[in-house]
Formats: sequence, structure tokens, C-alpha cells
Amino acid sequence: TYCDMQWAGDQLDMFFDISRRGSSVSTELRAGLTSFLTLSYLLLVNPQVLAKAGLNAEDVVTSMCLSCGIPTLISGIFGNLPFVMAPGLGLSAYLTYGLVLKKIMTWQESMGCILIAGLIMGFLSVTDLVTKSMKYVPGHIKLATIIGIGLLLATIGFEAAGVIVDGQLSDTIATAAAWPTWAALAGLMVIAVLNFWDLPGAILIGVLSVSLVLWYGRNDWPTKFVEVPAIDDTWMKFSVSTLQPATAVPAVITFLLVSLFDCSGCLIGLSRKAGIIGHVDDPVPGGTWALVACSLGTVISACTGNSPII
Repeated sequence: TYCDMQWAGDQLDMFFDISRRGSSVSTELRAGLTSFLTLSYLLLVNPQVLAKAGLNAEDVVTSMCLSCGIPTLISGIFGNLPFVMAPGLGLSAYLTYGLVLKKIMTWQESMGCILIAGLIMGFLSVTDLVTKSMKYVPGHIKLATIIGIGLLLATIGFEAAGVIVDGQLSDTIATAAAWPTWAALAGLMVIAVLNFWDLPGAILIGVLSVSLVLWYGRNDWPTKFVEVPAIDDTWMKFSVSTLQPATAVPAVITFLLVSLFDCSGCLIGLSRKAGIIGHVDDPVPGGTWALVACSLGTVISACTGNSPII
């Protein structure tokens, strides 16, 4: 009934301090759906990248859902932060192209390095060393990290849409076969215009519009909405005993430092955008929970077959 819905909305409002932060339950629900749709491309792209390293793509999808969903719930419930945890595509590329395909180590050994990095990050987060150390990182470095992450995501998006290929403008973008690329660019313009006019749900409208156009144009409508997940080939397949210090130490350091800077950069940038903090040097309320959630997600990734979580 309406009274029950109103009561549930009031409980959510009080638990998450939604009104105090200048938001509403409907806005938060819309933002959550938008975040999910925006990040859904990872469910397609990340398994394809890791599959080149030998991982089962379907298992990676299940792993992603577990390693993203659990830390997101922890960060939201205990840290009261409206942020989604997701695997870092840059680290997925490093794992595949920088470690496995170069024969430096197997993907099982890479998962062992991710496990070690996740445990170290968890220790640093629980002891608050990450938060304390970030106080000594200059503000312009923090801003540069945020901008770098944004440029990386933009590059990945343009490559996925077919705008650029191997770092250059696609040669076929002016052909009729490139209509999906133009549909993606049109969707980007729709989002930009709607954001300019401060229309609620601008990103959601843009994503859904482009999806409908692509499904109709390709005659490739979704046929399956629910499926029992599988994770047989990657479950607990990490290997630590076979690691060689000469190759494992650089890999662990890379996974750890990139994860720390990505997590901290995203946490600071999103908190500033959401109005939770006013300056990049301000402490983020509940930030420790977000970092702990990221480290837990990274450990889950190592156990189930996925790249580190940021």
C-alpha cells in the first residue's frame, strides 16, 4: 500500500541520511539503476579481456557479480557511500597483456598476486594507513588521478563504440556499416544535452535509448534474462606456491599501488562530486569502509577469477 511504501521510504531516508545530503529516495533509486546500466559494459568487456589470458569468460561474469556486489553492499550499508565497486579494466589489461601473454606467469599465478595485493590493501585499510598516507599526497596529484581515470574510461568507451581503433580514429567511421558508432555518439550527445538542462535521469535515458536503437537495428533483442551462474573453472584456482619472487614482487606492487591510487582517487572525486566533501584534502566520512570493501572485493576476485576491484 501507499502507507507501507511511504514508511519504507522514510526508513531508507533515516538510515542513509538521504534528505540531509540533499537527495531523495527516488533520486537514489534512479541513480542506482543508472550506475548499474552505465557499468554493465564491464560485464561484456572485462570477460573478453581476461578470456585472452585463458580464463573462462562465463566464470568471469559470475566472479564480477560477486566481487562487485558484495563490496558495494558493504560500502553502502556500513560506509553510507553511494558508490559502485567495479574491476579496473587497466589492471585486467595488465594481467592479460603484461603478465600472461608475455609468459611472465600463468593466470593462476596472477590471481595469487592479486590475492596477496588484496590482503595487503586490507591490512593498510583496516589500520587506517591508507587514509593517513593520502593526507600527504598533494591535491593536484589527487585531481590528476581522477582526471586520468576519467580519460581511461573515455578511451575505453570510444574503443568499444568503434570511434577509435588502436589509439587512432577508425578508418571506417564514415561508412554506412559504422551506424552503431554514430548511434553511440548520438547517445553521448543526448546525455550531454539532457545534463546541460539538468534533466533527472539523463544518463539513464541516453543509455536506454542507444540500447533500444542498437537492439532494433541489429535485430538482436535479449532472449534470456535469468540464468543459473557457473564458476567451475576459476573457483579457488589461484596459485601462490609457484610464484617466483623476481616476477611476483613487481606484479604485486603494481596491483597494489594502482588499486590504492584508483580507489582513493575515485573515492575523493566521487565524494566531491556528490557534495560529501568540499575539498580534495578533506577526509571522506566512511572512506575506510570503502577501502576495506575494495580490498575484500579484490580478495574475492582472486578466489573466483577476476581483476582487482576499485
